[in-house]
Amino acid sequence: MRRPTGAFPLGSALLLSAAMSLTVAADARAQGECDARKKQCVFQRTMALLKCHKRAEDRGLPVDPNCLARADEKFGVDSSTGCFADIEDKFPSGSPDACANYDDTASIKTDVDLFVGDVIDALGNPVQTECSRKTICIGKLVKSLLKCHMRAHRNGVPVDSACLDAAKVTFDGGGEPCKGCLRSIEDDHPPGSAEECPTFGDTLPLGTMARAFVACVVARLADPSASCAPSVATCGLPVCTTYAGQVPDCSYSPVVSDPTYAICAGPKILVDTTHANYHQITPLSNDNPGRDWGFARLLHDVGYDVRDSETSFSDLLPGTDAKILVIANAQECEPTGEAVPAGDVTTLVDWVRNGGSLLLVIDHRPYDRVAGLLAALGIDPLFAALVNDPDCSLTCAQCPRRCQTFVRGDGTLNGAATVANGPSPPATAVNAVSTFSGSAFSISATPPLDASYEPVLVFAPGSTARSGSATVDIGGLLQGVAIQLGSGRVYVSGEAGGLTAQLAFGMQVTPENERFLRNVIAWLDD
Repeated sequence: MRRPTGAFPLGSALLLSAAMSLTVAADARAQGECDARKKQCVFQRTMALLKCHKRAEDRGLPVDPNCLARADEKFGVDSSTGCFADIEDKFPSGSPDACANYDDTASIKTDVDLFVGDVIDALGNPVQTECSRKTICIGKLVKSLLKCHMRAHRNGVPVDSACLDAAKVTFDGGGEPCKGCLRSIEDDHPPGSAEECPTFGDTLPLGTMARAFVACVVARLADPSASCAPSVATCGLPVCTTYAGQVPDCSYSPVVSDPTYAICAGPKILVDTTHANYHQITPLSNDNPGRDWGFARLLHDVGYDVRDSETSFSDLLPGTDAKILVIANAQECEPTGEAVPAGDVTTLVDWVRNGGSLLLVIDHRPYDRVAGLLAALGIDPLFAALVNDPDCSLTCAQCPRRCQTFVRGDGTLNGAATVANGPSPPATAVNAVSTFSGSAFSISATPPLDASYEPVLVFAPGSTARSGSATVDIGGLLQGVAIQLGSGRVYVSGEAGGLTAQLAFGMQVTPENERFLRNVIAWLDD
């Protein structure tokens, strides 16, 4: 049985946002060469232990105790011998390059050992397969990240975000996830192959674990009392950090005068991150800047427990305690691949039919590679990208990007739709909803027998879209539909920007989109 990827017990995985804030402070008051060299000791021990495990996995044998003993000898087991002890002797207290702290061999050794144990557990002990190379991918990421911190420490400056981004891209492929270190190994050894990997989809959870580990080590080298508690998921927003490109508006602060629940008292909403999703909550890098942070910010303030999900559908469903699952702009880098594979489609649709709720967001190309999932929901394929609505400026005057506005008065916003009126009309009713380009779709002529559909956003007659080089009439097609499927519910949106707050466009510049999103979530929550 394949081990639940992303569901492993993070015995030493660390609270990323807190540890990262400690890291910045630690590097800003760099102590000099001593602590820089200690970071080198840490990545050397991490890599040495991971290599011990890889060698054992390659041979199908228990880990060689002599290999572990050699790693202990080099690093040390207490403050009397080993790598830290040698450095502390060379840079005694009071010297120009003195250490921030002394006698911390044992505590940092424990951090490293627990982290390596978590990595091996997460990878499922890939015995006698090439998948054991995954352990080296993790070691290289830790090494690259710590080198960034070493350079900053020696120069007495904050760590260079470009250096951290470069390490991340080498590990996860950045905008080309198929080139990521773990993904390329998984693609070479797919399910059903002779050397099938025990786990798949490890890039995000293990990358997050490695970054948290590095952040905590750096913090604890500067301050042994730094809290690096076990990573128990709690309700709360990740820190919003502005990167380059299409990024969240970190200044977004919705005014919620009528929350649905007390803070964190509402149902759990999970935002999928296992399908290279373009929209996720947590800001991590230029390639993954947390474009759905604004989505989460509003719903958190309304009272929901909103989190990224790093767990594969086969492991998450059907036993999840989440009420709503969000899939926002899943991606697939293979030319003929599906962003949501057939097995995940079956698992997901079964979960919905049994009472689950899904918010599915599918934007313009390249986020349209979900034909299998759409067919299972009774939705015909999407068009590529929409042309600007010439009436956009009438209701979306502050929008700096092209947009279209669906209005109750002309029927493009279906005034009879439940999500247009909300749970307590007229107070919760909306009269206009704006979106930013996106896609158009229609209801299949042969939908599932247990499905019913309520169009919500309908393109006006004469609306057009680009499909390749052609212009296509999309009048009467949809950009939003509410679906009852078995005992569950689905809302399909053909555009993502109107449901979040990104820099210069989104809910913060559209008068009624916040209430509309709340209405959609309330319907899925009902």
